[in-house]
Amino acid sequence: MSNNRSKLYLVMLLSILSTLIAEATIFFLLYQTGLDLHKKTLFESSASQARLLETISREYLHKEGQMKTSDAVVRQIVEALHKNPIMVKDKVTEVVIASQQNNTTKILFSQCTDKPAEEKTRSCQIPMALALSKKNGMIEYQSKDGKSYIATHHFLPTFQLGLVHRISIGVIRNPYIWTGLISAAGGMLLILLSATLMHRILSPIIHCLEEKNRFIEKIFFHQAEGTITFDIEGRIQNANTTTLSIFKYTLESLRQTHINSLIPGISFRQGQNGDSITFTEMPDAQLYRNLHNRILALGKNFHGEELILELSPSQIDTQKGTLFIVMIRDISADIDKERRLLLASKIFATSQEGILITEPDGTILEANDTFLEISGYSREEIIERKPSIFHSGWHDADFYHTIWKDINQENSWIGEIWNRKKNGEIYPKLLSISAIFNEAKAITNYIAIYSDISCMQQQGQKQLRRLAHYDTLTNLPNRSLFYDRLGQILIKAKREQNKFGLIFLDLDGFKEINDLYGHKFGDITLQQVAKRLNQTMRESDTLSRLGGDEFTILIPDLETEEHLHIVARKVIQSFIHPLLIDDKEIYITASLGISIFPIDGQDAETLLRKADSAMYFAKENGKNRYHFFSNDLLIKDKEKKQIESLLRRALENEELYLDYQPILDHSQNHIIGAEALLRWKNPEIGAIPPDTFIPVAEDSGLIYEIGAYVIRQSSIQAAIWRKENPDFTISVNLSIKQLRNPNFLNNLKSMIEYQFIDPTCLNIELSEPLVINNFDRNIAIIQAIHKLGFAISLDGFGTGCASLQILQKLPIQTIKIDQSIIANITSQKYARGVVSTIMALGESLQFSVVAEGVENEAQYHALQELHCSRMQGFYFSRPVPAEEFTALLKKTIY
Repeated sequence: MSNNRSKLYLVMLLSILSTLIAEATIFFLLYQTGLDLHKKTLFESSASQARLLETISREYLHKEGQMKTSDAVVRQIVEALHKNPIMVKDKVTEVVIASQQNNTTKILFSQCTDKPAEEKTRSCQIPMALALSKKNGMIEYQSKDGKSYIATHHFLPTFQLGLVHRISIGVIRNPYIWTGLISAAGGMLLILLSATLMHRILSPIIHCLEEKNRFIEKIFFHQAEGTITFDIEGRIQNANTTTLSIFKYTLESLRQTHINSLIPGISFRQGQNGDSITFTEMPDAQLYRNLHNRILALGKNFHGEELILELSPSQIDTQKGTLFIVMIRDISADIDKERRLLLASKIFATSQEGILITEPDGTILEANDTFLEISGYSREEIIERKPSIFHSGWHDADFYHTIWKDINQENSWIGEIWNRKKNGEIYPKLLSISAIFNEAKAITNYIAIYSDISCMQQQGQKQLRRLAHYDTLTNLPNRSLFYDRLGQILIKAKREQNKFGLIFLDLDGFKEINDLYGHKFGDITLQQVAKRLNQTMRESDTLSRLGGDEFTILIPDLETEEHLHIVARKVIQSFIHPLLIDDKEIYITASLGISIFPIDGQDAETLLRKADSAMYFAKENGKNRYHFFSNDLLIKDKEKKQIESLLRRALENEELYLDYQPILDHSQNHIIGAEALLRWKNPEIGAIPPDTFIPVAEDSGLIYEIGAYVIRQSSIQAAIWRKENPDFTISVNLSIKQLRNPNFLNNLKSMIEYQFIDPTCLNIELSEPLVINNFDRNIAIIQAIHKLGFAISLDGFGTGCASLQILQKLPIQTIKIDQSIIANITSQKYARGVVSTIMALGESLQFSVVAEGVENEAQYHALQELHCSRMQGFYFSRPVPAEEFTALLKKTIY
């Protein structure tokens, strides 16, 4: 209603403006009429005087009988004219008579002005010039002093004189202006008085209507149900707060949205009997409408999420057309609850694990078919009885007392138990008991789940054996199996004095394919690449995937080097034709590096390193080619030496620093630790990647000093963060060079002894290849590190290196699932299976499990569903400096 008040004021303002415009128009017309009348009167008067002067001049000339043009004669004529009643007598009209003498205008007579002669001449110069040029007429002009005039000009031929009558336009205009102003003021005063009277009469009425409107709006906007209005075109007119909350819109953005964007099932119909709308209802919605007299339809909110809506439509006819009003209630949560209950009942009925539900006092309420099948009992035989009927007699009272003690303290218990079937058979089961709480946090039920341990152990060991030797993406031998076969070929070649070749292959442009089409597309690319490479292999050759887009080929029993040329050419030619993936043609090539035993090396690491160097040389020389290792590649050592020199200076100038990436536990809803990541920023070059300088540090021995710095700095930082988070730990990566340094353990002991570090706040991370290679030697060092107080983590787990036997020997507390598996967890079943197996393994061996490389929300929720609570990755935070990490600790970042 405030709009009505504004409209009233607007009408009043427009009335005043229209009155002023009308008065101004009238007075302008009056002014124009008066001006035209003045012009006519002035011209007639001046013409009459000109005729009179000319008559008098002729009579004077006739009387004197001769032509006299002296000033004295003219003045006598003018003086005679003064006595004539036709002369102008007003005070505003100027009369000027002048003559032309020697090209100079000379004023002979001037009436109604006291200006000096020169100024008279200037002010009348224009009309006088016309008069003396023998022209008669009237003009409007502006004098040099800026004033506007109306002037008549006449030529008097008898004495060659010019006659000018002039009047200022301002003299004519001013009376009209003052009259108009006085009239306008009177009109405005009358309008204001009328407006004031109108305001006093209408203001209480408007105020009352505004109060009623505010009351109606308050009811509309704050009612519990959503309400939305729209026209026959589907344009939304208004919506209340509940509607905005349901659809996640602002009112402004909602008014710019078509109703079908919110409720796609609305159809509009215009007819002679009026406008109407119809709704496309959900399947099986007829019964709901019959019961509740409402419509059940699908909707979408601002984020595109599907809603289930209960609608009650109506319509009213307005001056602007039909207006539809729909009452809305979001029942998605109610429907979801019903679906969940239905799903839970289906899971309960079809689960392959036995499920038993009891009252808080232990009385059995329900059991699923699997449990009945396992136990041999019927449902009627166990309902309203106690679980003690399943006791085997193998466990004493203390065993059951311990179980219930854990349940009372932790609300759950899990462990192995021996039960008795109805036929008397005793069998082992993994039993999980959990307490169920209501909203008041009171226990309402207990649920027990029985699992077959032997089956789980067999499946887990089989899966781990597969993970230990084969790449889960391509089914090719993995790094572990590659090293194993390379070692066997080395032994055989040395014994038989044979040659063999090692080809190191890296795909060209694979990173761009990943970035352009995504990791899932990249995985399919790797799978097709593996198939093509396999087609070029002999049965005796070994094609392996080391990781990423790196592959190796072992060619045993090499007779001539020409065979390596043949294999390399076949591999390169296999990529001539594009890969067809998702209807896209993908062209990809490969760069190959080749080393030969025993020419290029006598051990696995040397041969692999030289093949890798040759491969990089092939990439640097155009890609899509192969290259044998040669001494020319040693030139690269110069670049390494340059990096080494800069790295030594970096240690002196403290250019190295640490970033920290958080490790979170969503079950505790906070950050529990961090991984320390080494960074280097050279003042001249800028940031230098770790994969560039870490190998140089390892080869030069600088890794020992750098490693000590990382451990010491991480310990100092962890101590600071532990003041607020007592259980906080920082994970530190350990390289193989550090692990095999004879002084490494002694250096650790010294740092602990002199209180440079606190081992309890550090977690030493070891990669699977590092642990596997020369395991017997490494295990002793790892155990010694653990005895010093450090926690041990196995990094990159799941890529196929560590066996179950190795895991049992290692003193590790944490397994970190490799990020290559996490990347596929939402798109490939095998990845979910691997994670599920690792989680079961961690639970069985009492390891903590951390998922690395969590990059998006879908991966985060998938891990939650698999009960993996500890995670790390860019989805939560990139590695950040200590100051930024401190800020992260003070808030929840997921």
